[in-house]
Amino acid sequence: MELVCISSSSKKKDKVSTNDNPPVKIDPKRQSNWSEPETDTLLEVVGQVQSENDMVGFSFNSKAWTRIFTLFKTKIPGTKREKCKLQNRIKVLYDRFKVCHELADTSGGGWDNVKKRPAAPSEEEYQDKIKAKGPKAKFLSGDGQFPWYPTMVPMVGGQSSRGNVSKST
Repeated sequence: MELVCISSSSKKKDKVSTNDNPPVKIDPKRQSNWSEPETDTLLEVVGQVQSENDMVGFSFNSKAWTRIFTLFKTKIPGTKREKCKLQNRIKVLYDRFKVCHELADTSGGGWDNVKKRPAAPSEEEYQDKIKAKGPKAKFLSGDGQFPWYPTMVPMVGGQSSRGNVSKST
């Protein structure tokens, strides 16, 4: 495999290693994954903007996204996250929320606040549900969690899961 790192200052390509596979580009500007505190802060800020504008859901106009970005930068000084990264993170979180909601809303389901994932009558049934959902539920496989589900329930219009351990709104 040939790794090609494109320097942001010189646009010079530096080859790292080679074999028969095509090159893989490494973007030096790419930031690491989101931390839980960063995600918590983003959701807090989004909730604040939703509250200020008396809205639910994530269909923000440009002015609202600018407000979210400004508040986020205020709460996490020195962040290198750009507005488009915040928008993308919200999209990913919403997509994952929908998967969790669909799983939690099935017969025998609900939300497990301890394991921070959809509930099922047994671990085997849970893993079967994850496999049946396909790649979009991969983040929940094994010991995967989605700790932001209870936070996001009111943000998406009060949808909540049913079941013994469900989060009620």
